[in-house]
Amino acid sequence: MDDNLINPLNYTLAAKKELEENDYRGPFLGIQDAGFKDPNELISTTDLYGTVYESGVFFEMRYADPIIGSIMEFRKNSVSALEYNVVPRDKAPTERQSIAADSVKWLINRIPNQSLNGFISHAYDQIFSFGFALYEMHVPEEGPDKGIMCLYHIPAFQVEWFNLDKTRTRLKSVRVSLGDNQITIPASKLVWFGDMLFPGNYWGNSDLRKLMAIFSAKKQDLQNYLALRRLQQGILYFKENGEYPNNANSWINAKNFLTQYFQGKPSPLLLNAGMDINMLQVSQPGLDNARSMFEYFDQLIREALGQSLKNLGIGGAGGAYALGKELAVNDAVQFMEHVDEFLMLLNGENAVESNFLAVCTELLGFDPRTETPKFVVIDNTATDEDENVEMLLQLMKDGIITREDLPEGTINKLLDKIGFGPEQE
Repeated sequence: MDDNLINPLNYTLAAKKELEENDYRGPFLGIQDAGFKDPNELISTTDLYGTVYESGVFFEMRYADPIIGSIMEFRKNSVSALEYNVVPRDKAPTERQSIAADSVKWLINRIPNQSLNGFISHAYDQIFSFGFALYEMHVPEEGPDKGIMCLYHIPAFQVEWFNLDKTRTRLKSVRVSLGDNQITIPASKLVWFGDMLFPGNYWGNSDLRKLMAIFSAKKQDLQNYLALRRLQQGILYFKENGEYPNNANSWINAKNFLTQYFQGKPSPLLLNAGMDINMLQVSQPGLDNARSMFEYFDQLIREALGQSLKNLGIGGAGGAYALGKELAVNDAVQFMEHVDEFLMLLNGENAVESNFLAVCTELLGFDPRTETPKFVVIDNTATDEDENVEMLLQLMKDGIITREDLPEGTINKLLDKIGFGPEQE
């Protein structure tokens, strides 16, 4: 296959002019995005995704909260750990469809600093963290990556708004902030993935959106808790002792000192002879309920992220080995169904704008309408069977189940699997 791929993504001046003429932003709804409106009236698009210089609520939840950050990382790593393949969409593919699938897989694995697993897991994390994953496709005409398709991720906080056509259903271009200036990237150079709530909502819907109220309450209570802990140590205050008169500057100095003290930045204090500083000890009953409060918030967060079933061997939860295995199997089945739905999104089966595979197919000279392949998870049935056998043997060894509990014929299969052949009568 020719390494010097022709770049079909460069648009002509005529196409650029047509794009500008047909560009349509729609009515301004008091927020930055065309077609986007969050149900929380107090949070704007900027507050959610942030800016180049300051992260928003989503980024703070995704990377700063210990529960949310660890669960999302675990999910991302789990997606990355699966094995994927690119196969024809038809069950009985033609020779060209098979070649197209192999070619697209070759093209993706050839992307600099990118692999098939890496691309899929990154897209997964972006979609379920921030609502969408946006990439710019580019084939450099010079440099070390000359003639190679490159995929540049555009972070959510850089997206100013999505420009739509007059029907407000087709993406025309995306305005991206670079901090000091903005650029507009045409849709022909972009790959977008996301779960749209309605036509035109290219911001999508993330798993973190439903956590905003919980996270905001938890953060506010944490700040209050830290303030109460400081107050529990005592409250500094100034008072005049009547020995010498004090002027306004004395009280200004006292105010500045207390301000810096409660901000954790104590500074030197020159105390006039007529003024004393004391500490008032107070009790803070709210501290006693802090642990149960944070456990309550953490429970809500885990449930919102589908992690209410904990591993029974971790965190002191306790429980039987068999029950722990059963929960683990249930979690695995639910997760696989979740990944299957996500792959449908990547394949454009439930999100027609997910055109990455079609663009790659056309880039390689195949017909995107009939020869575009799809992503699938490689079936590891043999590995699963080995793990199931190991689990059954362990359960029998621990006395949790007996031979009588197994379906008829299972014991023969177990013996054959571990190399003893059929059971001898």
